[in-house]
Amino acid sequence: MAANKTFDYGDLRVTLTNDYSWTYDTTGAILVGPNPNTRPSRPAVASPTDYTLLWTDKGSQGEHDGSIWRPIAPAGYVSLGDVCVYKYNKPSVDLVWCVRDDFAGTTQFQASPQWTDRRGNKLGLWPIKVFNAYTGIEGTPNIPVNADAFRAATGLGRPDPDLARILQLPLPRQYQKIDSSWPEISKNTMPSKGQLYSEKVQASVTLPFTCFFPPTDEDSLLKIRDPFCAITRSTAYFAEGVWVNDAEGSLKRSAKVTCGITKEKREEFTHTVGVEISASGGIGLFESSVSLNYQFTYSNSSTFTEFTQTEIT
Repeated sequence: MAANKTFDYGDLRVTLTNDYSWTYDTTGAILVGPNPNTRPSRPAVASPTDYTLLWTDKGSQGEHDGSIWRPIAPAGYVSLGDVCVYKYNKPSVDLVWCVRDDFAGTTQFQASPQWTDRRGNKLGLWPIKVFNAYTGIEGTPNIPVNADAFRAATGLGRPDPDLARILQLPLPRQYQKIDSSWPEISKNTMPSKGQLYSEKVQASVTLPFTCFFPPTDEDSLLKIRDPFCAITRSTAYFAEGVWVNDAEGSLKRSAKVTCGITKEKREEFTHTVGVEISASGGIGLFESSVSLNYQFTYSNSSTFTEFTQTEIT
């Protein structure tokens, strides 16, 4: 992947990179900034006004000294996560951006913390994730994306749910209707089976590869040429079949084609029982112990299957 690659979403410029300066032992995050080609009345991003200290590792005897701070966003802007820095000094307000409130959506935290400090300075780090993003039948102009951000919670409790904010990229609808005329076919212009006519891009969207693959996916990081992936839907008239009438009279043929994607959902509920009995014997003494372990397990999975059904009459 190129060291730095950018793509503009309205007033926001998103940068993906694999070239980082070491700050602390962690992974990188998606980078955002202002689009230099737009002049909005309110800038897309703004520096925090200050920070609140949440935690330090003093007394932990860790390999690196570090502290965690919460940016305080100015009015009309949203902080998308907390900040971990080397040593204990308050970070500069120029270190991170807060995004304009229309670029921030609500979401949830991961079910369990990514890291916990169960020693003297109890702390949990909770990743912010996109869950069950619903875009509706006709889509939505704002697409939520994971920014690999987190919130810190002291005392090993969960963070305030209102702190789970996610980056939203504006993608205005650019859906094109099918307005191409029917192809003209005659005995002198017979098509071949599978031939396309009037192919047209109907809809297209470009998103960071992290919307489709894990941000640590090595194939993407090492081999992908452009970390912004485009998904395009095209329409065309398609020659489903060609038949030759070598008999007297007219020949009528029609093809009915059903296309789509089915969702197969499987739910499993299993239970396991483990019983252990042990006994020890001695002179005038008999001892026994029984331990019972009963465990419930619930799992669900979803698969998508593309199907095409053709019926020719």
